[in-house]
Amino acid sequence: MNIFNLFGQAFSVVKNEPEIWINYSAGINHKFNLARSRTPRHLVGFLPRMAIFLRWLVKRIRFSNKRSTSRDSAVFVFAETLNQWTSLKSSVAGFNDLSLGYDLYIDVSLLSVMDGGANKESNISSFGFAELVVGFALMVIRLPGLIAELRQKDRELVGKRLNGFLTIYFWIPFFFVALRRLKPKIILCSNDHNSANRSLLAVANYLKIPTAYVQHASVSSRFHKLEFNYSFLDGKHAYDAYLECENNTHDAPDNNNRKRWVFLSGVKRPLTLTSIKGGDNDMVGIAFKEADGISEVLQLSQYIVQTGRCVLLRYHPATSQSAINALNKFAKESGASVTLNSPYACPVNEYLGLIDTVVASNSTMLLEAAMVNVKSIYYEFRPAVTPDYYGYVEKNIAFQAGSPEAVVELINGELYQTDSRIEAIQQYSHTYNTIWHNREGSLVASHLKDILDGKSPEALWSSMRF
Repeated sequence: MNIFNLFGQAFSVVKNEPEIWINYSAGINHKFNLARSRTPRHLVGFLPRMAIFLRWLVKRIRFSNKRSTSRDSAVFVFAETLNQWTSLKSSVAGFNDLSLGYDLYIDVSLLSVMDGGANKESNISSFGFAELVVGFALMVIRLPGLIAELRQKDRELVGKRLNGFLTIYFWIPFFFVALRRLKPKIILCSNDHNSANRSLLAVANYLKIPTAYVQHASVSSRFHKLEFNYSFLDGKHAYDAYLECENNTHDAPDNNNRKRWVFLSGVKRPLTLTSIKGGDNDMVGIAFKEADGISEVLQLSQYIVQTGRCVLLRYHPATSQSAINALNKFAKESGASVTLNSPYACPVNEYLGLIDTVVASNSTMLLEAAMVNVKSIYYEFRPAVTPDYYGYVEKNIAFQAGSPEAVVELINGELYQTDSRIEAIQQYSHTYNTIWHNREGSLVASHLKDILDGKSPEALWSSMRF
């Protein structure tokens, strides 16, 4: 593809879809984004952010002209993070079962955590000469205006989030090159608010390629308007939440008339139903993000251990290495009472099988635990920006504890799976307790194949016009 044409098209996209809307989480939802995480002081500032960005870029440079070859595939699948891939994995397996061709592109950060088979099937998203030239040209032209806009919105954005905005200038030309070469009939991803995935969506819309979205975590009214042609949402709760997001867009009014279809298709992570667990398991799980506060997590762990229970700590995939080091040190000092569980080595389903109870704050893990009859306890390690963000406590899916003492009391209590709780869980995962439970990926794959074969979305299971 001619570099000048590539630059013209990439510039057109970023002009019509500004950076603050592409990096939606930090650009538009910036107050919540900044409030929920604490950036170490030595990483704050223009120069540290530029250094972080350049390190990110160097890892993704393609030094050879070798390109992956297309298999005459109908679907372009993209995953940037482990959570995204975990939600897409069952759908990709469904494509294999149906012999539906696809090209899977992943970020380089996923190379070491994907299983061998999927790793061999995937292509690394990397930037060649054309993408680098266009990316730096876009950055030189757009950066002054971007910095001014970010400072106007919130002065902390430049010093704490600039690197995320800079990646847009390279993702956009990359997706132009990849999609023009592969010519897929549909695009599938599982994130709708970060730089990479929204860059992909912007390029797909420019090229008029249909898009599909698999929900990878619970959603709220803070999210961007649902702009995909086909969205595979977990349940009615997500559908209702996205209805409240319709004004979260800078689209012209005439763009709101585009046909969009939603399919309520359940949580896509593999989760196996078990019987109600008894009291013979002394292992308590604590699932957390770094923003929850490492010291607060360790304090709760110590309190639980003192009651005679063991603790299995599971950190979020985005946890920094320095925090992981602190967790490892704590686990070693605690002996056999505390064990660290890596999300890269242990799938969610296996983790939940090891514990009797999970304690977490605003985390999808609470829902996933409830779906396999593991007791879910909502506990704020630090005061939450939005308490009960996903509504799990309100819907009686998770039990709320306001203190370490209350956490232990709930751990020792009984779990009763009532009909009303099952119905509440189904609001978040439509396939729960049905024949489609743990077959959600097959459902997504078969629906996309039917759509590509010309079948009306209206005729498909759990379809809704949006």
